[in-house]
Amino acid sequence: MHEIIYIILAHKNPDQVKRLIRKLVSDDVYIYVHVDLNSAIADFLEESERVFFVKNRTPCCWGDFSIVEATLSCIREVIKHSRHGHVILISGQDYPIRNNDEIKTFFRKNENYDFIDCKPIKEAWPQKYIYRIQAYKINFSGLRNDFIYLPTLFTFRPRGILKNVLKLVRKALSDKKIIYLLLLSKIFIKKKLLKKVDFFGGSQWWALRTISLKKIISFVEKNPNFSNFFKDALIPDELFFQTALVNICENNTTAIKPKIVYLSWDKANDLSPKTFLIKDIAEISSASTEKLFARKFDQTLDQQVMDEIDRNLKKLLSE
Repeated sequence: MHEIIYIILAHKNPDQVKRLIRKLVSDDVYIYVHVDLNSAIADFLEESERVFFVKNRTPCCWGDFSIVEATLSCIREVIKHSRHGHVILISGQDYPIRNNDEIKTFFRKNENYDFIDCKPIKEAWPQKYIYRIQAYKINFSGLRNDFIYLPTLFTFRPRGILKNVLKLVRKALSDKKIIYLLLLSKIFIKKKLLKKVDFFGGSQWWALRTISLKKIISFVEKNPNFSNFFKDALIPDELFFQTALVNICENNTTAIKPKIVYLSWDKANDLSPKTFLIKDIAEISSASTEKLFARKFDQTLDQQVMDEIDRNLKKLLSE
């Protein structure tokens, strides 16, 4: 039996997360939910024998290794329960744009493939790849924008170094924490890259086979330096699983296909995709049949767009 297993990373809009869960639950489907430790889990709870709320919760911060830790906790739960099939990583702000039968059929036809955006790091971020592996992400709190990424002298980008050094100095003065100034020493420390590891990256969202995830967990546990390297990296959730997957595949990427989540950006350099509104329904409807989900939605801004997706899917089923 080829199961469909969802990992949902949730931190806000509990009613929207419950709607997503109810939409996805069906035969041969299991759902594992990680609720950010900064959020009240009681608000998200949904009773179902197919839905599991992960107890090992992490306080998550945008662009931080905590996102990877939360995902790993969910993967370990899936493995502990001996699931077999595809594991689909989505957030509480994603929504299916295909019905459950279509999703199941898609993965049965592609049971030998992993779905993840996975490019050599220099191709994924041609202008900024060096920051991903040679800059230090320094958090001042758990708030989304309360951090800096501090390049080193080895990134050969003097303007970037100066700009972030000034940010750090201003933060030390405004918060009256002179200890922050000690972090300036990091600009002289070149991060030691992982030996015999080529870095790959792409979108955080993926659908990987349980057989691949078991190998990734085994690899991570046998190589603690691998995780340690990413703990102060910038947006490591877009590097960690891609790099691990290619490593366990021994550079044989023929079983890897692109992600199944449709995203759209208002501006090319935006760090986050746009939030879909009802005016975007035509764009969502025209997404490739290879895209099973869309990201992202916020029912506090616009619930109509999800209602319209449901109506369109229902209409297709009746035809």
